[in-house]
Amino acid sequence: MTPKPPPVTDGVTETERAAAESLALIEAQRRRVTAQIEPDIRLLYGVWGLALLVGEAAFFFAYWENSPIAIPLPVAGVTLFVSLVAAMVTMGVHIGRRVAGVRGNSSRQGKFYGWTWTVGFVCLGAIITGAGRAGADDETIALLWAAGSGLVIGLLYMAGGAMWLDRTQFTLGAWFAVVSGAGAIAGLPWLYLVLSIAGGGGLLVVAALVAARTRHQQP
Repeated sequence: MTPKPPPVTDGVTETERAAAESLALIEAQRRRVTAQIEPDIRLLYGVWGLALLVGEAAFFFAYWENSPIAIPLPVAGVTLFVSLVAAMVTMGVHIGRRVAGVRGNSSRQGKFYGWTWTVGFVCLGAIITGAGRAGADDETIALLWAAGSGLVIGLLYMAGGAMWLDRTQFTLGAWFAVVSGAGAIAGLPWLYLVLSIAGGGGLLVVAALVAARTRHQQP
């Protein structure tokens, strides 16, 4: 006896419809798991954008001769330092929570990426300290700190974009690296203004755009 073919509805058999529904369910589950273990780039962009917008602006007003706001240089230094440390701690805690309980490559990726930020800034500090001992003046040290920090942030964003195949993060990292180089050529105090507006402000704008896109995509 010849088996009856599956019923057809709108040109699609029940078997094909069930398979499509199963694939859609699997894809939805994959997206949920990915969202749970990957860092929230809205948060990462936001905290680093705010840190740079405030910290670099403080240095700009401290160095600018015609500044309408009188900010002592030590105060600007503390502001930038506290802002960067707060951003690093926030990022580390966030990534740590995302990968907590996760095993395998995803967990190792998150931990390695988090440690990369710490190692990058610690080594940058060591290099600049060496430059100071070699005879670099205060203005050169200040320029190295500002441009070097921007370059480290840009390269690490590019690395994160490559690791998670995130074109937005990779492009933003490249932009940040270029901005840091261009600001270094402009010199002080304009380097601080460029990093504050084009760097920190740019991060905040992208964070807002990503947040809006995410809300639009949610059912």
